[in-house]
Amino acid sequence: MDERRYGRLRNWMEEQAVIFARDVKGDYIQEHIQVTDSWFNISGVGAYQHPHCHGNSYLSGVYYVNYDDTKGHVSTHFSNSESLYQQYKPSLNNLPIKYTDYNQDNKVLSNEGELLLFPSQVIHGYNVNEGEDRVTIAMNFMPTVLTNGDYGWRVVNLTQEERERAFNARKGLADHWGTSRELNPPHGMSDLPNPE
Repeated sequence: MDERRYGRLRNWMEEQAVIFARDVKGDYIQEHIQVTDSWFNISGVGAYQHPHCHGNSYLSGVYYVNYDDTKGHVSTHFSNSESLYQQYKPSLNNLPIKYTDYNQDNKVLSNEGELLLFPSQVIHGYNVNEGEDRVTIAMNFMPTVLTNGDYGWRVVNLTQEERERAFNARKGLADHWGTSRELNPPHGMSDLPNPE
């Protein structure tokens, strides 16, 4: 959403992210929140998105451009499993005896033109899409200043050259270790839609 034609939409999304951070999360935002990257997702029949989260990001969002659940477009779902949120920390899993709104996957019912914001570490995805042209804009956000009150730093977006250099370094590492996992190029390096 770096292009000028998306300026008003980007500004509105950043304003909504500030409101979400302050009023929903209760976080201190010293200056502003900026979109760090964004991409279109165009999903046809049979498309799906495996559960995942977004690293190096504070908030993430999905803006529903073309979405109609009566035409087979699927909702975004979120996982409530604590073991999925912080995979690097040990967790205990006790056998649940019943399912509630708080211990199972939940889908969020959305409408075309709505923006859905959530903390980037939350696991999300969507099941098999059954309709044509489910179109969303996905994005990540970071505060322009990160601080805990004692110290902090300023966050700036990478240039396209810096993004490409980081992608190529990551690709070189994957090639070195023989990783078969396909890497998505940085947004702006490809016309292909990337995962939400």
